[in-house]
Amino acid sequence: HGRPQGRRGRDHHRRPGELTVSAGAAGMPRLAALLDPIGVDEFFARYRDREHVVVHRGDPKRYADLVDLAGVESFIFETNPRSTELQVLHEGPVDRAGYIYPSGLVDALALSRLYEEGHSIVLPHAHLHLAPLGYLVRGLEDELGCRAQTNLYLSPPGAAAFAPHYDTHDVLVLQIHGEKEWTLF
Repeated sequence: HGRPQGRRGRDHHRRPGELTVSAGAAGMPRLAALLDPIGVDEFFARYRDREHVVVHRGDPKRYADLVDLAGVESFIFETNPRSTELQVLHEGPVDRAGYIYPSGLVDALALSRLYEEGHSIVLPHAHLHLAPLGYLVRGLEDELGCRAQTNLYLSPPGAAAFAPHYDTHDVLVLQIHGEKEWTLF
């Protein structure tokens, strides 16, 4: 369970429009920027496959350049996403017939109503729609030498997308906006 080797040498040059955390803060590789102040070598030696690690941030705008709430809301409610581009959860999946038209397009009004009623909206593979997340994922794939993806969860206050569960794969959770009490086990 050692540290994986990336497929190619690391390219720390910023592309036009590539933002701080997605590019790696201060020229850091992306994983290092996400784990900071814990070093990547320490993470692989001490934590990976052994115990969870929580990095508390005193900066609520730490990931502001990575995910913009207004941009997420615009994608969800203004771009006519298809049924494959989002999902509604309320401690588990919600019947798609309640927010998807027969054409496969999302009913933005029904989706808005569900959100106001306490349901969470999930964007699986959000990196395919939000460029900064795409840069982050491609960089992590290059650094780690494996496939990566992002799922973005938009939950109203007090809501839970899932009942308590565990994942069988590695997960990095970034609290981007608002507050949530997390229980890790």
